[in-house]
Amino acid sequence: MGIKERRERDKAATRQLILDAARDLLVEDGYDKITMRALAERIEYSPTAIYVHFADKDTLLTELSVCDFLEFTQKLAGSSPPDANPLSRLRFLGGAYIRFAMEHPSQYRHLFMTERELTEEAQAAKPPEDAYALLLGTVQAALDAGELHESWADHPHHVAQTLWSSMHGMVALRMTMPEKVAVPMVPLEDLAPVAMEALITGFRQPRQS
Repeated sequence: MGIKERRERDKAATRQLILDAARDLLVEDGYDKITMRALAERIEYSPTAIYVHFADKDTLLTELSVCDFLEFTQKLAGSSPPDANPLSRLRFLGGAYIRFAMEHPSQYRHLFMTERELTEEAQAAKPPEDAYALLLGTVQAALDAGELHESWADHPHHVAQTLWSSMHGMVALRMTMPEKVAVPMVPLEDLAPVAMEALITGFRQPRQS
């Protein structure tokens, strides 16, 4: 490996170290408490070293949001076989959602359980197809294929957000519940398919006014 390649690798590693530290601070202390100095202390660098990689706090947190949303979306987008029908794709999406939360708890907390200010730059830089658009498109495909009841045809957002809320609720409950509780908690990877199947069954029935 040449000197230039080694420098680029070290630069990328430092940049990732800063992003990971920023995510942890954001989850632990909230948006207002993050400063470049606090980040520098967390990773034992000088504030000047962080400014080499990021012009300011907003630039740093914008990249963090974009990177985490992109990874989340890619995990969901790659969860289904190409030939899966829409209902099967919904089931795969539910499983991928739970796996992402279990395997990347800090990223999940950052994306869905932390108050943060998204700059216009962050919103403009989001992935071309975000995770919600992927879910909504799959719901619409199921409606178009007649796999969900026609009475839901004008309410795809209701369906998508009900599915999303269910998956998030299960994850959030586990992440916020004390480790030792009297309730025998079912493993998330077992509970998610049950919840998804129950919801799909419900949406295959007529919508109640």
